[in-house]
Amino acid sequence: MNFFEQISDQFCGVMHTNLKIPISYCETRCNWKFSANIDTMIFFYTLSFGILRVVFNFIHFVNLSMGGTQLGRPSCLLILRGTHSGRLRALKQFLMLQAWMLVIYGMVSIKPHYINPFVVVSVIILISDMFVLLLDIRRHARIPLERRMTLWEMMLNLCCVFYVQRILKKQIHC
Repeated sequence: MNFFEQISDQFCGVMHTNLKIPISYCETRCNWKFSANIDTMIFFYTLSFGILRVVFNFIHFVNLSMGGTQLGRPSCLLILRGTHSGRLRALKQFLMLQAWMLVIYGMVSIKPHYINPFVVVSVIILISDMFVLLLDIRRHARIPLERRMTLWEMMLNLCCVFYVQRILKKQIHC
């Protein structure tokens, strides 16, 4: 038994203990038994990163809802200022919070169709962020490294979620 199979077995045990999922469900559905190590690594990377994103999106959403400021560097957009910008950021955090929770649920329960809302929300947010980035490039604004890294992170996560969705569809048919 390799390292990732041991992690899969431990994860199944935690699911059984904490969420009261029958252990037979884990064994009969071949949950988290992957054909390749890369599949297992991407699955657990996406799962752990999803859990972290839920925590961070929740913190950002609560901060923005309570009238706080954006954590990190403020946007230098000319289009939205003040309360409208804060509401838009709070909406973005809330939507991503919901989408990541659906991804985690879809991964844990092996229901790949629950991942589709994440894909839609992520693509819309990514396109809008790219549009704003293009506006900033056009007006020769300085683009901070944090903003560029955020876009790369969103694209990487979207690719990983697509890959995990494909893995889960294979799991259904095993």
